[in-house]
Amino acid sequence: MTNGHERRLRCLVVGRKKAVAEVVGWGVAATLESMGHSVGHVWSSKEGISRVKADHFDLVLLDGQERLKNARAIKLANPHARVILMTANPMLEEAEGVDAVLIKPFGEDELKKALVG
Repeated sequence: MTNGHERRLRCLVVGRKKAVAEVVGWGVAATLESMGHSVGHVWSSKEGISRVKADHFDLVLLDGQERLKNARAIKLANPHARVILMTANPMLEEAEGVDAVLIKPFGEDELKKALVG
């Protein structure tokens, strides 16, 4: 849960293949919710960009390196959102257009660090 010094974030998890995204996305979503944040989930980058344009999110998590190309569109739609890429590719420890990269598998401590920079 968040304490008095942390603010509640509005988060969006942008998944990919539904079967894979359900496992990764719901695990991340459950962790974020247990920290006191609200979480939405969409299954495609197109849906994610539309949601970011239509609503305010503090944090957008992109699942899969193919989502990397959409990070710029998300940043243009909401320049204040923190964008985090979740990928299994260790070559992407740093990626242009995102604020942080989480290499799968990652734990709650890594997620918490990525939230604050």
